[in-house]
Amino acid sequence: MFAILFAALLFTTADNPLELDGVVTFRRGFDPYYFVIDDKGYAWRVAETNRPVSVHAGDRIHISGIVPKNTAQRRIEKAAVRKTGLGRVPSIRNLNVDDMYATALGPEDWYGAVLAVAGEVSDVNRRESYTQVLIGKKHRNVQVALPIEWNKPLPEGLRRGAIVRVQGVGVYTPVRAEKGNEVAGVENFCILPARFEDFQVISLPPFWTPFKVLGLCGAFFLALLAAVGWQLRKRRIERAMADATRRERLRLTGELHDNFQQLLAGCMFLLGAAQGKVEKGDTEAAKGQLARLRASLNHTQAELRAALWGLTEEAEGPTALTELFKYAAGRMPQWEGKVRFTVRGRERSVARAASGALLLILLEAVGNALRHGGATQVDVVVDFADELLIFGVSDNGCGFDLEAGGLAGHLGLENMRKHAEGLGGTLTVASVPGEGTTVTARIPL
Repeated sequence: MFAILFAALLFTTADNPLELDGVVTFRRGFDPYYFVIDDKGYAWRVAETNRPVSVHAGDRIHISGIVPKNTAQRRIEKAAVRKTGLGRVPSIRNLNVDDMYATALGPEDWYGAVLAVAGEVSDVNRRESYTQVLIGKKHRNVQVALPIEWNKPLPEGLRRGAIVRVQGVGVYTPVRAEKGNEVAGVENFCILPARFEDFQVISLPPFWTPFKVLGLCGAFFLALLAAVGWQLRKRRIERAMADATRRERLRLTGELHDNFQQLLAGCMFLLGAAQGKVEKGDTEAAKGQLARLRASLNHTQAELRAALWGLTEEAEGPTALTELFKYAAGRMPQWEGKVRFTVRGRERSVARAASGALLLILLEAVGNALRHGGATQVDVVVDFADELLIFGVSDNGCGFDLEAGGLAGHLGLENMRKHAEGLGGTLTVASVPGEGTTVTARIPL
C-alpha cells in the first residue's frame, strides 16, 4: 500500500523536496550513489552533491534532497548528507528467483535491500565494462552485473548450467499502469555485487547439457545416414562388380571361342590327317602331319598364354604400351624376323585394361597376317597424336576381297572391332587381293 501511495506522490510534474534519516546499507566505491534504509523500513538510492560525504555501510545519516519528477523509483538526487552516528544494517535476505518475483512491491519489498540469491545460469553476456549473468529461467530471471570487463577472464566454470550464488543490492524498475499513477509491476530485476568475491560458482554445469545431447543425437543421426549411405554405395559397387564380372566372363568366353576354337579345330584336322596316314602305313607323311600339328599347338599355346596375360591386371611385363607390345612379340617365336615396330610421337600413359584390349587387337591382326595371309613382313605402327592413339598393322600377305562380304564371317576381324569400340574408338580394315591387308585402330587418349 505504501508503494502505491508513494508512487502517486512521485508522479507529479515537479521535483519534490525530501528529508529523512536512515542507515547506509550498501555502497560500492566506484558508484556515484549508495543505498539507505529509512526509519520506516524503505530503501532509497541516494546521489550526493558534488562534494559527497564519505560514508560506509552502518553509518546513520540525515539526508536533505529532492525526488525527481516523473519517476517511480525511490531516488534522492542532489542530496546533502550529515552523519549522525551508527545504526543497524538489516540482515541479508536469502531469496531464490521465484521469491523475488513473488515479493516485489509486496510487504517484503526488496528494492535497495542486500540480497543473497542462488540459481542456475541461463546466459552469460560480455559487455565492454562489465559482464551480465542471467540467473533463472529465460522469461523469469535476475540479472547480475559483474565488474568484469570484456577482455578479463571469467570465474572458472561460469557458463550455462552452472549453479552460482551472488550477494549484493537488489534493484528493479517499476512499471506505471496504463491509467492513473499506480505502479502495476516491475521489470529489469538486477543484483549489484559490491565485490568480485561476492559472486561464487557453487557447482559446475553438468556434462550432459541439452545442447550437448542434441548435438550428440545429431551426430549419431548423421553417422547413421553415412552408414546407410555407405551400405547402399557398397551394394551398388558389388552389383556393378558382379555385372562387370559377368560381362567380362561372357566376353572372355567369346574371345576363347572365336580366336582359339579355329586354332584347335585346325589341330584336330592335322591330328586326323596324321591318323589317316598311320592307318595307310605312310609313316613319313604321318611324321610330317605330326610336326605340323606340334607347331600349330605351340602357336596356339603361345597365343592363349599371351591373351590371358594381357587380360590380367597383375600381369608381368612392362606397363608402357609400346614396351608391352615388344615384350609380347618376344614371346612369339613365329613372329621373329617378320614383325617390325615403329613408334611416333611422345608416348602417353595407357590404362592396363586398355593396353590388354590393344594387345588382343595386335595378336589377332598379326596372327591373321601370318596364318591366313601368308605374310613375310608385318609393320606395326603406334602413333601418339594430340588426342588420338593411331594403331596400325600392315602386311604383304595375300589379302582378301572386302566387297565380297565385308567383315561378315571374319570372326577375328569382328572381335578386333568390338575391342576398339569398347575403348571408345573405331577400327577400319583395308585389303586388296594380292596386295596385303591394313588394320587401323583409332583410340581417343
